[in-house]
Amino acid sequence: MLRLFHRQACNLLFPHDLISLQEFFASYPGFEGVTLLTNPNRIMIVVTTTKLSQNIQVQRFSEHITEALATSWPTTNSWTSISWSTDAVTFIGRMSASMFVGPRLSRSKEWQDLTITYTQNMFQATRALRSWPAPLRPLVHWFLPECIKCRAERRRANGILQRELDAREEDRKQAEAEGKNLEKHQDTVQWMQDASKGRNFDPVDAQLAFAMAALHTTTELLKQSLMDIAQHPDLIAPLREEIGAAVAESGWTTAGVFKMHLLDSVIKETQRLKPGSLVNLERRALKDIVLPNGTTLPKGTHVAVDTSEMWSPERYDDPDVFDGYRALRRREKGGKEGSAVSLVASSADHFAFGMGKPVCPGRFFAAHEIKVALAKILLGWDVRLEEGWMPKMVEFGFEMLADMAPRVEVRRRLV
Repeated sequence: MLRLFHRQACNLLFPHDLISLQEFFASYPGFEGVTLLTNPNRIMIVVTTTKLSQNIQVQRFSEHITEALATSWPTTNSWTSISWSTDAVTFIGRMSASMFVGPRLSRSKEWQDLTITYTQNMFQATRALRSWPAPLRPLVHWFLPECIKCRAERRRANGILQRELDAREEDRKQAEAEGKNLEKHQDTVQWMQDASKGRNFDPVDAQLAFAMAALHTTTELLKQSLMDIAQHPDLIAPLREEIGAAVAESGWTTAGVFKMHLLDSVIKETQRLKPGSLVNLERRALKDIVLPNGTTLPKGTHVAVDTSEMWSPERYDDPDVFDGYRALRRREKGGKEGSAVSLVASSADHFAFGMGKPVCPGRFFAAHEIKVALAKILLGWDVRLEEGWMPKMVEFGFEMLADMAPRVEVRRRLV
């Protein structure tokens, strides 16, 4: 499938970002964040690619996941069941917010709960709307409970964020009155304002858009990665050794996280087997297209690439087997093959983050979050699955979701 398209055909396909506007109902009240994600002025994309990759992100992730683990997980050396689905989204939400809205609001339980529930409700509302015939959707969205919740949560988000903006303005005025220079906030609230250069955007929609982009897929990958590690306990000791050495040498920095090659390989293997969707690289034909093999795509045809390509025996040895060292071995070979196997790399063999121009701009951010979270967990806790229980993937349409009721147990390490 990947080899069927050529440059001319690709130029006649409706872009993925414009499809997202329609598939995620950007024109409906409560869904405005989707519009900002695909806005042609690209303010959000610019901030994501130029600001979110700064070294401070790993330091903040480390600080906030440490605080979250300390308040959520046991401090004794006794095996304890945890609510891994809830904890995973809470951890990702907390780490993401540290870069999105800064330290004050990221520690607000009210804000954490709102961004998590909004993201969950938005995806549930999208699924609910898709179950209705297209001509009825402009009407039924006013009555669907999930859509009603999205509109209410956006209004609540506006009130919370406005209090933060007011507090920042008061801080600025006080510093000015005292003759002090107030340093700019290092978060997306400030960066979006700077990058807009006077162009209009709604800061509430921006924050809900960041939450939508950051929470759902990243949480799913974190959830499944830890369960895969727990199913392969032989990985834990070498992972701890690698993480400990990287942190000892470079600390909780981008450089330190980069040195966690085995951890990177393990997460990539989880993503290869459970990429989050049964299809990727969605497009729609703008006019009739004849492919090199003679296949005709009528105008309006939706096309996508089957992600089972990532499980093909033509591309991978033992493709159905989880092998945490798979990408690491290819990396160690060096050369062209070795340069395309990091978690954030995309290729015809592994395209969970997309490919080409619309490749996920936040993949570095997501990769750092997951690696820091897993590193902190493995250094501080023993992890296992409940005896006799095995996780199962859940398919919802094209979505591939991690087990929604994971039975995970942890205990504090005595080190």
